[in-house]
Order: sequence, then structure tokens, then C-alpha cells
Amino acid sequence: MNDPKRQTQLTRDFGHAPDRIDQLASPSTSRGIALEILTSPDIMRDLLQTKLSKVHFDGLILGQCRPKVLKKHHTSSYVIAYTLTLLNKGGRNARCLDLIGKAYANGAMGERAYRTLQVLQVRGFGNGSGLNVPTPLCYFSDLKLLIQESVCGLPLRQYLAWNDSAASGRMRMVAHWLAKLHQIEAIPEGIGCHEEDESSLQNVAYRLGEQYPHLASRLQELASSTWQRIACFK
Repeated sequence: MNDPKRQTQLTRDFGHAPDRIDQLASPSTSRGIALEILTSPDIMRDLLQTKLSKVHFDGLILGQCRPKVLKKHHTSSYVIAYTLTLLNKGGRNARCLDLIGKAYANGAMGERAYRTLQVLQVRGFGNGSGLNVPTPLCYFSDLKLLIQESVCGLPLRQYLAWNDSAASGRMRMVAHWLAKLHQIEAIPEGIGCHEEDESSLQNVAYRLGEQYPHLASRLQELASSTWQRIACFK
């Protein structure tokens, strides 16, 4: 999938990375081309560095991105693993990070998955709960792309299949998880439009600018950058 000749062809067809990201967001882009873009090391490195570096990379630089397709459903979604090599300011390897990307054909499903993972984290299904639920890092609504942390462990079905002396303890633990899960309120089917939120933020900046004219341009810049930060996590 990461054939250098194919990467060269992608560059020829779509231009620089920002142009190819726009192509990925276009409804007219075929699923096959979308997968090629999502598995392009250069494109995804640039995207993840731009969108996630300030929050999730601790100031490190994303030096290398190695994509690998895990699941491919032509009518629903793609699941892609991204192994990232992070560099310090001196250009030396600092650490590696494994992320999972899920590209949805239906954007509403992607938003719901992202929101569900957020709720599960808040309600105690994160680290230390015994049930490994991946941390959602970002959902790109225009790309219908969910980025989450990778988790280690066994699938629940395999976890319960072992018939040994600890089986009853595992069953009790799963029963506890299910009881805890059923206490969570239903996740909304979709996330509403955010244009009103953006407009409200800009209006606040405008009104403050009227009161403090010498800060007007700076307030507008802060409103725009704040909205971009918020939109990354929608």
C-alpha cells in the first residue's frame, strides 16, 4: 500500500498535502483513492503533526508515520494503524506512539463513535478500570476520520473463553463492567451543527473589540485560533 511509485503518483494527481486533504474531504473522492491518501506516510504525517502536536506530542516533532491497514470495509469504514516516530528538537528519536485511525463512510457514525469513547472515558472506563477503552484524540468531521490511541489486551470474548480457576472472577468483573455501562445515559444519535458556536465566539470577540479598540485585531485572532482548537475535538 505504501509503494514509493504509488506515492509519487499520488503527488502527481493531487499536489501537495493540503490539496490532498481537501481531496479526501470531497464527497466525489472514491473510497479507493481515499484509502490511498489515508495510507500515505507523508500526507498523514503532515496532518497529524498539524492537528495533534500541540496537545498530544508533548512538543515533540513527528518525524515518521508508518500506516498499516487493519480492516477494510468497502461500504462502512477503514481501520488503519499509524506507528509514529517522535523526534526531539535535536532530531533524535524520543519515543514511538501507536495510533488508530477509523475512516467512516457515514460521518454521523464517526461522530457517534467519538462521542461514545469520550463518555466512556469520563465515566471511568479508561486507564485503571480493567477494561481497556481507547482514548479518543480527535475527530475530523470534514474527513470523517476518528483518531484514537491504541490499546493492548485481549478481546472480551477471548478473555471469557478461558476455563480455568480464575474464570468465575473474570465473569464477576465483566458483570461489574456491564452494570456500570448500563448506568450511563444513552449517547445522542448525532452532534448538532457547530456554526452557531463559532458565530457566538466571534460575536464575543467583536463586542470586546468595541470596548477595547486597541485589542480588536488580537481578539479576533484569538477567537479564530480558539475555534480551530475546539473544532479539532468536535
